[in-house]
Amino acid sequence: MPIPAADGLSSFDVVNANHVDLSDVLSSVLLSDAFLLGLVPFGGMATQTQHYWPEDQLNNNYVTQDAADAAANPLDLLGADTDIVLASAAEARLVRIGTLLKSTRIGAQEILQVTAIAGTTLTVTRAYGSSVLELHAAPFVYRIVGKPAQENSKDVADLSRDRTVENNICEIFKTEVELSNTAMAINQAGVPNELQHQLTYRTLEIKRELAISLYHSVKSASAGSDSALRTMGGIREFLSQVGGNVVPRTGAPSALDAARVNALFRLAWNKGAEPSVGVGPADQILKFATMNQDFVRYAPSDRMRGLFVERFLTNLGHEIELHIDRWMQDGEFMIIDPKRMKLMPLKGRNWQLQPLAKVGDGQRALMVGEFTLEVRNAKEAHAIDLDLSA
Repeated sequence: MPIPAADGLSSFDVVNANHVDLSDVLSSVLLSDAFLLGLVPFGGMATQTQHYWPEDQLNNNYVTQDAADAAANPLDLLGADTDIVLASAAEARLVRIGTLLKSTRIGAQEILQVTAIAGTTLTVTRAYGSSVLELHAAPFVYRIVGKPAQENSKDVADLSRDRTVENNICEIFKTEVELSNTAMAINQAGVPNELQHQLTYRTLEIKRELAISLYHSVKSASAGSDSALRTMGGIREFLSQVGGNVVPRTGAPSALDAARVNALFRLAWNKGAEPSVGVGPADQILKFATMNQDFVRYAPSDRMRGLFVERFLTNLGHEIELHIDRWMQDGEFMIIDPKRMKLMPLKGRNWQLQPLAKVGDGQRALMVGEFTLEVRNAKEAHAIDLDLSA
């Protein structure tokens, strides 16, 4: 009968750590930095493995002309065209008789007044008030300037909106340690307690795993089964949704510059948001140092005393605080509003150290936690560029 192998970490597995003529100071370099993990607020509590949260949204303050109608019947300089077919019935309900519209194109001056509504077709008065006739061109998007109401008006146009419901999955993060009592008993180099030492370093590893998952993870199709594990969706997946503020991959990536950052910020700003933090890999954040120095400054951190952070001033007058994340994909950069994000544990499943049942002549323990991520208003409040060159 062969000699059975020792389970876990035994004394003869740590020959390089036995106490010899060394200082009792352990020096190691570990990739345990949290980065983005430290920016996302931690709190709240999930009560189900599939966590849901409601989201309220404002109605749009603009309407869009149907693409086919815009191509065939743009409003001309003569004022003969007076009908606009909107892209959807949902947009038509945003206007009423008397609504004032103005094109969002650069240099637009003409004001239109809605005088009739038939389905998705608006009939308008051209050159309302002191404004003058113009030839309308792309983009065929019209800002709602105002919706004046008549005195003692009894018309009721319901603009209430149902809340949308978003969800994410709770994922289990776990690591284990098993040591023989002999390994615990011998004098290790600079390590007074081998079990505690191993748990400390494994905790750093599991924290690193959570930090990577926070950005890269993809949500599982279900809340788990006998044949499927639960995984939470990460920030990248939420921000990359269709309809979100995302610059997709084209196969011809471009360099990050001030104009590109401003355009990315404006995607969210145009939807009423004001994201405050820019996050990217080191190669992208370092590019800000070569941009126009009038737009880049260093300021004391709001979170850590003695730490200075880099800030970028957008051309809309809003500052974004810049942070490097070691784990983000090269060629990507995002602008986020951390106040609309939350990393939370499942109820009773925050980080826990659990001693395991004693088996044989040794000790076992595990570190475990179960977490999910909320990203509120993912399609409106944040923006991500996935098409940057190195």
